[in-house]
Formats: sequence, structure tokens, C-alpha cells
Amino acid sequence: MSGRNAYFNWLAQHGRKRVYRSRWRAWLAILSLWARERKADSLMPYYCTRTDDWRAGRTGVPHVHIGHSRYSQVARLRHAVNKRVVWPYYRARSRWRNARKPVRER
Repeated sequence: MSGRNAYFNWLAQHGRKRVYRSRWRAWLAILSLWARERKADSLMPYYCTRTDDWRAGRTGVPHVHIGHSRYSQVARLRHAVNKRVVWPYYRARSRWRNARKPVRER
């Protein structure tokens, strides 16, 4: 990949972002941001495979950035509980009810 498009892709995914040595360091930075702002949001550490030079593309050693995830931690936890506990219960209940329904004759 070469040209302006490759440069702008690199800039969006790597440029101007702070690099952290490990996920642990990134989490410490996130916790300090949350403490300073007195609000928890959807910041998460993630691995980036881009290098400091945009011409190298994705051949670099992975390092860690901080970014906003699509869903908050509370929403992710709620989805996990629903998926494993709530929704199977409702599905089993509807199957049990459908099995007990008499078949209507035409």
C-alpha cells in the first residue's frame, strides 16, 4: 500500500496517539483519567501493529494505545449476563409452552 490513502490510514490508526509499554500501564493511565474526571467511560487499551513510520505499514511490533470502545463495561457485562442467564430462560420457557399447546385442527 502506498500513496496518500496509506498515509491517512496510518495517521488515523497510529499518528498522534500516545504509546504505552504494556496493557498494565495503559490501564493505570485510564484509571488516573477516570479519577481526575470523576467519571468512568468506555476507554480501553488495545494493541496496534502500526509502526512509527507510515511506509512500513503493519509490519511493526505490537504496542498499546488507549481508545474508546464501542460499548461501556456496564453494557458489556449486562449483555454477558443476559446471554448466559436471562435469554436462555425465556427461550426454554417459550419452548416448554409451545410443546404444551394443543395442535389446532384445520
